[in-house]
Amino acid sequence: MIKIILISLIMLTLLNSCERPDTNSFPTNPSPTEITGTWIYHQAKDSTVVLLKSDSLNKDCYGFTIHPDGKFIERKNIGWCGTPPISYDNFQGTWQYQTEQSLQITVGYWGGQEKYILKIISLSSTIIEIYYQSRENIPNQPSSLQ
Repeated sequence: MIKIILISLIMLTLLNSCERPDTNSFPTNPSPTEITGTWIYHQAKDSTVVLLKSDSLNKDCYGFTIHPDGKFIERKNIGWCGTPPISYDNFQGTWQYQTEQSLQITVGYWGGQEKYILKIISLSSTIIEIYYQSRENIPNQPSSLQ
C-alpha cells in the first residue's frame, strides 16, 4: 500500500512539474523580432487559431511566414473547395502593424487578393494565438475578350 502511495506521489509531482507554454501573455509593443518567423497551424480554439513557431512551412498544413522587411507568405488552400484532399500553396503578400496587437495583411489567394486584420490574442517565443477580423476579398478581374 505504501508503494502505491509513493508511486502516485512521484507521478503527480512529475506531471505537475512539466512546463506548459504561456499562451495568456502578450508583450507590450512586440518587436518585429518577436512576431517575425514561420508559424504553422496547431489547433482552432473557439474563434481563434493557435499556431506554433517552426523552421519552415508544412506542405500539407496552413501556416504563414512574417518577414522583418514587411513580406508575408501564407500557405493555404489553393482552390475554392475545402473538401479533402486539400492542396496547399504559398501566396505572397505584405504585412504592417495596424496597432501593437494587430497586423494589416494583404495577400494573394486562389481567386485574387484579400486584405484582413490579424489580431494577436497572445504571443510567446513558441506560440501565437490569433483572430482574423475584417476580411475583404478583391477578386481577379476577368480578362476581356477582344
